[in-house]
Amino acid sequence: MPKLSPSYWPENASRLSKIDSSEQIEVRELMDKLLQEDEEGRKRLIGELSEKVRIQNGNEDQEDKFRAYCALFIDILAEPFTKGSSSYTSPMLQHLELVNSLPVHSRSKRFTILKKALEGFSDELPHIYSIFDQIQLLYLLVQLTDYQNAKRQADYLKGMVPRSPSLHYLMYQLGLAEVLYQESRHVDYVALWLDLISYFYQTEGLDVSIYLLLAWIRSIQWNRDTILQSALLGKIYWGVLRKNNINSAIALLDIYQALGSKMLEAKDKMRLTERLTTRFTRYLSPTHLHDLYFFAGSYATGASSTLKDSIRYFKFSNFYLNRCWREQGEVARFLRKHMEAECFCRAMPFIEQRIMNMGNQMSMHSNAYVESLEQNYDKIQTLLTKVEELSITDGLTGLKNRRFLEYNIFEILLLASRHRVSFNFAMVDIDFFKQVNDTWGHAAGDYVLKELARLLTDEFRKSDVIIRFGGEEFLVILFDSSFEDTLVKMEMMRAKVQEHSFMYQNQEIKITVSIGLNRQTVVVTGEEDLWDNIAIADNALYKAKNQGRNQVHLG
Repeated sequence: MPKLSPSYWPENASRLSKIDSSEQIEVRELMDKLLQEDEEGRKRLIGELSEKVRIQNGNEDQEDKFRAYCALFIDILAEPFTKGSSSYTSPMLQHLELVNSLPVHSRSKRFTILKKALEGFSDELPHIYSIFDQIQLLYLLVQLTDYQNAKRQADYLKGMVPRSPSLHYLMYQLGLAEVLYQESRHVDYVALWLDLISYFYQTEGLDVSIYLLLAWIRSIQWNRDTILQSALLGKIYWGVLRKNNINSAIALLDIYQALGSKMLEAKDKMRLTERLTTRFTRYLSPTHLHDLYFFAGSYATGASSTLKDSIRYFKFSNFYLNRCWREQGEVARFLRKHMEAECFCRAMPFIEQRIMNMGNQMSMHSNAYVESLEQNYDKIQTLLTKVEELSITDGLTGLKNRRFLEYNIFEILLLASRHRVSFNFAMVDIDFFKQVNDTWGHAAGDYVLKELARLLTDEFRKSDVIIRFGGEEFLVILFDSSFEDTLVKMEMMRAKVQEHSFMYQNQEIKITVSIGLNRQTVVVTGEEDLWDNIAIADNALYKAKNQGRNQVHLG
């Protein structure tokens, strides 16, 4: 169990508050009544409390006031929640594990948890799983930060989600809270949280209420008030430390993220990492686990740990990063299935940003892996090869590689097909490349590959995709280009390569390329269509080789 010095924790949040003491006393008196009142009484108190955060002019001081009141509400609620004890454990606490596993469908590993949560409601609500899919959609859009679509989805669900089943209601309210926050509807936002927490305190008990307090803290952008965030997390952390449930995991993770970069020494951050990765993996998402193991690998590298420890951590980090890629694919497919085409198109930039972020993570992972190896051995060729495989970018040419093709291109082509944007596939291969290596050496061959990659990049537009398909073979996908224009471009590319002088160590190397172009593109509606298009171009390339090379052949 991690032992963090009390010096890490700031003073009590109430003492740090910018709200004067007399106002704090008034708020505390109202909050003390909140948890005991019936529904009518709760509504009256919530209305009075939430009005305190109403912002008149939207300036920075008013935003500070809003955060200060939120912190005060949370701090007052945390006191009885964390000091109280109960032998009752709400079944809903297990159901909340689903939140880090979305989307959940009939083939998901945790679908049994969903079935248990909704057991007994299917007769009363025949479309209960369909409604849950719509709630999942709201939650996933919020996670993508696509708040325009999230707002539209929240409006669609309004009036469709009763308080029972509890999982539906709680997840819908969590998604709606994020929408309200982004719209700066502070009064409605605070009212939602106070109502949600007080309701579930009375119906589900302490554990679910603490889960919601942590969610409230996490939903606020604390900016320069991070010390308030730290005080609140510290208070809850010490209250749930020994419970070893989902709340313990979330509290510890939030502390790791809030304090990690500024307030924790590396050795204490490593203690938190070890605690989270040895006791709480079932409660954490692949993204969280990737981050934790990545830090552990970097820490092991710099702390004179063994190479075995460093590589072990990086392997786990890579495993969960691959899980992130798979889950992102599932998210994209879920969104495509449940959203209208126009809304899905609006969501695409957010999906692409998520993919780009994961690509950057792969690059960081590769660099850190290399640094770890270099600090221990000068030459471990087999492991360096593994490092190259971690990236979606080809290490030699700088082009995208097969991993990018397998994980990213399908969604792009599907979107192009839906919008009737034309695209063509061309396969480019260097003629007699083996002779280049045999005559000039492999370093010269690498130079030719890099120079050809540069020529391809210069010749085609940024909207086109160029992939090093394997060896000396390159796949080019041209968008919004007619077949006739693509044919002209490929012929120009072939001639340009033939005329180009590849100068290596003051020696001229001349090469030619053969190109296969698919005459009629297969419309992409499934992943198999992508490979059908590639196969057509590849067969055309094969014929170009057999008919003398240095030519463009149509498939």
